[in-house]
Amino acid sequence: MNQRALSTVLLRVFAITYFFSTVSSVTTQAIFLYGLYTDGNEKLGTGVTAALSIFWLILFATLVFSLVLLALAPTLSARCFKKDQPVITAGTIDHHALLHVGILLVGAYLFIHAFPPFLVSAIQWFKLQALQSSDVYMSGANEALLKSGIKMVLIVFVLFRSRSICRFLVHNTK
Repeated sequence: MNQRALSTVLLRVFAITYFFSTVSSVTTQAIFLYGLYTDGNEKLGTGVTAALSIFWLILFATLVFSLVLLALAPTLSARCFKKDQPVITAGTIDHHALLHVGILLVGAYLFIHAFPPFLVSAIQWFKLQALQSSDVYMSGANEALLKSGIKMVLIVFVLFRSRSICRFLVHNTK
């Protein structure tokens, strides 16, 4: 098995795991909110309805992200591993390769944990833009979108420049 095939399989397993873990957590929260909504409490009605629509949107975005990751796994693997070399199963592992894989794993972990808050803040910002609200809450939505947007840009930079970061970190080691 070569590096590209192994990373393709891992990316596909990651996409499926991410989808099922997000679906289970969001579904649990949606069921709780639906229970509050059906209790007959009119004060919570519109807020719960909006929250349920956000949950459906998060589920849809997670499904799209997982399907795109499943479809683009070979392309991403080819981008991460330019040379199609066999996987080392015995012997020593080059410190360059180990650090490169570590940077990719940390970047993927950070992306998974930063994507849902980014999506929620973007939805909130677009919803408030549609209402053309100019109150204090709008500045909070702007700030949340800016923070999560900057975080996502930095994480994507780390993911796509992991090879350069690895070379920078080990340029003086032997």
